[in-house]
Amino acid sequence: MSNINNLLKAKVHIGHKTKFYNPSMKNFIYCKYNNMHIINIDKTLKCINESKSVINNIIDNNEKILFIGTKKQIRSSIRKIAFELNQYFIINKWIGGMITNWDIVKKSIDKLKKMYIEIKNNINNEYYTKKEILNRKNNFKKLKKNLFGIVRMNELPKAIFVIDSNKESTAIKEAKKKNIITFAITDTNSNIKNIDYVIPANDDSIKSINICLDLIFKKQINIKRNE
Repeated sequence: MSNINNLLKAKVHIGHKTKFYNPSMKNFIYCKYNNMHIINIDKTLKCINESKSVINNIIDNNEKILFIGTKKQIRSSIRKIAFELNQYFIINKWIGGMITNWDIVKKSIDKLKKMYIEIKNNINNEYYTKKEILNRKNNFKKLKKNLFGIVRMNELPKAIFVIDSNKESTAIKEAKKKNIITFAITDTNSNIKNIDYVIPANDDSIKSINICLDLIFKKQINIKRNE
């Protein structure tokens, strides 16, 4: 009961205005109230527990999860939980082909690592003009911004965990093509096609997102903190 109360306090059940309704979310909606859809909080908790069980197995087997959340208000939460769990993350921008063209992306990651060593140690600077050195540093910053969260990723992850399936629809489609398990926090306006584990919740509120993340990953976070 306490988990239900905590979810309600975080307004996890507050969906979008009914005019933005996506029929694929029909089974997760409790009712309409003041032109708003209300999410069935019992189903939210059930989905959280189902997702938690699968995720625990993934992490316990030393397999990896890629967190994807590019909304500005959730970036720090995504980065924090990915760091705590030693997982991967994308919070700036999803670049098309990150999964389906992994070999090309991996080359960009290798390039980023090489540039980091060269810039840090001023290697090969004698071969470049000041303008070229500046351009290289700018290119490095751009690569780092987009790839920092996956710089240690040597192969595709076992699963992706997405915040807002509409915004991250390209990533979800790519994961489906590569048979990567997809978890997603989805709102009443969300398209849940290609999602393996739906977590119906308010995906605009940082409090709502944080409590869902906490309930799903709490066991794994505690394990990491006690290592």
